[in-house]
Amino acid sequence: WGGFGVQHIPVQGTPEQVRTEIRKLRTQMSKGGGYVMAPAKPLSTAIPVENLAAAYETFVEENHKYLG
Repeated sequence: WGGFGVQHIPVQGTPEQVRTEIRKLRTQMSKGGGYVMAPAKPLSTAIPVENLAAAYETFVEENHKYLG
């Protein structure tokens, strides 16, 4: 459960960096099953809206890859 850090890349990175981080986590953490991707801590108001949108969209895309 968790694993998506919300203090560095989502705050200071670009939307593409957010997408890359989520895809990397899904690949690394999903081996063997049972991983529930989620933010490691509550989301901050310091995260730009564009990065929140990129995170949400990528969470949904990655979820569909594994659940169909």
